[in-house]
This record gives sequence, structure tokens and C-alpha cells, in this order.
Amino acid sequence: MNQNSTATKFIFDGKNWTLEEIKLPNISDVLQVMGSGKTDFNKFYKKFQTGPNKNTSRNVFHSFCHTLKESKDNSFGGCPQLVGIIRKPESTAITYGIIHDKKRYYLGAILDKIKRKNNV
Repeated sequence: MNQNSTATKFIFDGKNWTLEEIKLPNISDVLQVMGSGKTDFNKFYKKFQTGPNKNTSRNVFHSFCHTLKESKDNSFGGCPQLVGIIRKPESTAITYGIIHDKKRYYLGAILDKIKRKNNV
């Protein structure tokens, strides 16, 4: 991997946008944890880092899903959204659909009412 690979974080303070470059790690790992679920996420992430999926994107996503499902904080929740970030220069992110509670979602939108849903 190119040691100079970064992601860009867009920050809006209510009036202005600022950009922050975040260096991509050399292994699949958390880029940044923010928001009211931060403490719960970090707890699950630390727990799962001791298992067979440590240092994988699967571990990060498992931690995120468990945070949404198990947290007692009602200020967040719902269906997780999944984006893959490729650690290669000049590459773009890839969006993925997921199945959550036996329903199909893409970018947070439910897809179960579309025609030919078995092709998705």
C-alpha cells in the first residue's frame, strides 16, 4: 500500500465546511469513531479484536452492527450502511447492500418493495 493514502473527512459546523485528511492504516482498521455511540463501539471493537477476525474490516463492521443493536442509547440506530474503502491510490469507495432483520437495504433504504428483488 502507498503510505500516503488518505480519506477526506467533511466537517460542517452549521455555517462552513472544512476538510480533514485522515491517513489510511496499513491494515483494515477503524478510521475514526465519532458520535454518541463512540463508547459502545469502542467496547465492542476491543472485545472483537481478541477474536479470529481481529485486524479485519469484518471486525469493524461487526462492532458497528453490535453497537447499533445492543446499545441502550436511543439517539442512534436503524440499519447499518456499508462502504468499502480500498487502500490504493486514486481508488474510490464501493457501496454494498446488506440484509438486516431479514430485509434488504442499500444506503439505508429498504429494497424489499422493488420488483425482481432476488436479483439484488
